[in-house]
Parts: sequence; structure tokens; C-alpha cells
Amino acid sequence: MDYTVKQLHEGAINNIPTTGGVYFIKMPTDYVFEVLLESEGRPVTSKGQPSSYPVKELKQKIKEVYGSEPPYSNNILYIGKTNHNVGLRERLIEYLGFRYSEKTKPHNGGRSIWQLKRNEDFIVEVLPCSKDEDPGDKEHDLLLKYKEQFGNYPFANRRS
Repeated sequence: MDYTVKQLHEGAINNIPTTGGVYFIKMPTDYVFEVLLESEGRPVTSKGQPSSYPVKELKQKIKEVYGSEPPYSNNILYIGKTNHNVGLRERLIEYLGFRYSEKTKPHNGGRSIWQLKRNEDFIVEVLPCSKDEDPGDKEHDLLLKYKEQFGNYPFANRRS
């Protein structure tokens, strides 16, 4: 199940499973990075911190992870997870809420996505987990595999 951020915001969110799982935010094949001065999301995080990062820092992370220009090394911008109590649909409502809604509980993870131009075109892919699978373990494994393959974590995963 792949949807753009815009499609999810316009109602496709109802097609997302309510189980726990892992989700990916990916750039479309024709994407060229352009960093915005400020986030198109909320101006501050749920912890009262500015939501925007320094442009220089984001550009450096892009270069380290993907290279200087297309074709980029890969298209994954963020890998996230949610447990079975919250579920993928609710987590993505929170994630998109950081950009689109002051009414939802914000999910601050991966928020640097909202500081990239054309973020409404980003593709969201979900990978539901069965009840006996731990989404946290699955996310951890995927992030380790990503780092092994590309030498760094995805752009919006703020790990070092």
C-alpha cells in the first residue's frame, strides 16, 4: 500500500491498517532536493523547540546520505514505527498532523521531512506487523540494514 502524503491527507488515511508496523517515507523518482528555510509544519515541537533545522545542516545530511545530485543512492527519507496499541493509521495521522493540523497530537519524529520542498508528493509505504511481531525490532533491523548498505541513517532519522 503506497500513497502520497497528499492522498493520505485527502482521505486515503482510512485505507491504512490499524495494526502496529513500520512505515517508510520515500521521495518520488523525479525528486530533486530543495531545502526550505522553515518547516511547512508546526513552528514548534510538542516540547516547545523550534521545528526547523538549520538549512546548512540539512543540506550536509542530504549530501552524506544520498550524494550531491540525482540519481540519488536510494529513495528512503524516513523509517518509522508504531506499536500495536497506537497502530499505523493513528501514527500516520499524528505524523501528517505535524504538517497539516494543530488539532492532532503531533509526532515529532522525522519532522525534517516538512522542511523539504514538494513534501506532499512524498510516498508513504506501510508494512504492517502481525501481533507476534515487534514493530520496534523490525524498525531497528531495517535501520541497521539501511546504515550497513548506505553508511548512514535516512535523512529524517535523527540518529548518529
